[in-house]
Amino acid sequence: MKGEILLEGIKKSFGDFCLEVDHLSITENIVISGHNGSGKSTLLKILAGFISPDIGSIKDLDSILFNNDDIGFFHHLTGLENLQFFNVDQNSLLFRKFLDELPVFRPALDIRYEEMSHGMAKVIGLFLVLAQEREVYLLDEPLSGLDEKTRSFLIREFEGQQDKIFVIAEHIANIGFEMIELSKGRVC
Repeated sequence: MKGEILLEGIKKSFGDFCLEVDHLSITENIVISGHNGSGKSTLLKILAGFISPDIGSIKDLDSILFNNDDIGFFHHLTGLENLQFFNVDQNSLLFRKFLDELPVFRPALDIRYEEMSHGMAKVIGLFLVLAQEREVYLLDEPLSGLDEKTRSFLIREFEGQQDKIFVIAEHIANIGFEMIELSKGRVC
């Protein structure tokens, strides 16, 4: 059973920019869409507890994982060595699916993180995210810079996690989740 994240009267200002969310109840997978600077990443960081709103309240779940491109891998280790550091189960169904269905995953396991392409690093990072057991996954542009096959695979993986909530900030709005649009810092 999925829980609920509830935002009421949220406001966060940075100079001339103000993010405002009057009421938002998240019980299913959603995409937060909007132009650069619309507040997508800020909203995710508020949901993750990294940024406190100036006013308003948040009722969230206990088990949240936030991910952006800065996942904190060791640059001198290979993809596999980084995953081993995080105690990832290499015998899991998810690991096998990534190996079997994503051509970029297998070579990324043998390359040092600092030498990986953007796509390789992103796939290794998203595998690590999906391998974690959380109620809510906050993903900041997880599909940007990835080819269509990789995007389609990841979208299927997100959709297949029936007991999880994915909140995805993304420019690509055709993921198939409910969409919330931010425009100039307001939920539309």
